[in-house]
Amino acid sequence: MGTMILHKPSQKILNKMKELENREVTKSEMIGINIYLLREMKQLTQKKLSAESGLSISSISKIERGKRVSNKTVHQICSYLGYSIKELQHKVILNSEETGMDINIHIKKERKMLDLDLELLSLLGVK
Repeated sequence: MGTMILHKPSQKILNKMKELENREVTKSEMIGINIYLLREMKQLTQKKLSAESGLSISSISKIERGKRVSNKTVHQICSYLGYSIKELQHKVILNSEETGMDINIHIKKERKMLDLDLELLSLLGVK
């Protein structure tokens, strides 16, 4: 991986961040948001990122939209961008110093099947 320069946030990035304020997202969506923001900050198109990272444009698009893809694919793009999956799934990676904005995004609590089963049984009146 070559050295990549982060440029000043474009209006496109600032608009995206405003759109995200007070949203509730899944961890997959948060990773996608961060990858989109990093790609835009590095002034890379999906096509160029695809060529440099070895991933298909389709995979990059799916990741950026928060769709589920294999962990290997997510790891590959995170590694290329110089971040771990954990770093990108909990908060917006661009901070207020870089963007002039301090936004708040909430991660949806993941529900487990056991939680759902107990809730269903409760609704059915079974203890």
